[in-house]
Amino acid sequence: MLQTEEYASATTSSTPRVRQDHSERFVSFRMARTRRLSDAERPFHLHAVVTEAALRLRAGEVKLQSNQLQHLVDMAKRPTVTIQIVRPEDCLHTALTGQFIVLDSDNVRSIAYAELHDGAIYIHDSEQIPSYTMTAESLQRVALTHSSRSR
Repeated sequence: MLQTEEYASATTSSTPRVRQDHSERFVSFRMARTRRLSDAERPFHLHAVVTEAALRLRAGEVKLQSNQLQHLVDMAKRPTVTIQIVRPEDCLHTALTGQFIVLDSDNVRSIAYAELHDGAIYIHDSEQIPSYTMTAESLQRVALTHSSRSR
């Protein structure tokens, strides 16, 4: 949800996980989710915790990477978006098995979402969701905040 279209295209086209003929559709799905962050009537609220290593991954040309990083800075200025960074030296957390998303809503039960090598899974089981929520909270505690001082 925090990628520019160009960055999403570069990362999608460079992975064997997405068939070349599905790449454009895959990117369009990502961009549709991203547009929800700027929905004038009911924007999504996003709290993202990103590893420092993910910010350093090279996808395409330097200009593409620079644009992506500037996009993250711009997104972080939105009142509905919080971005935190986890550095390797920040300490252990419980999210070492991979990326996931917890989707919360006032109107429906929370669900978790995780991308796999060949698809995605949605976790609806109310007994499993607290594990994902606790993991997200663990990440938020160890990640840098806007007011974090140099450690």
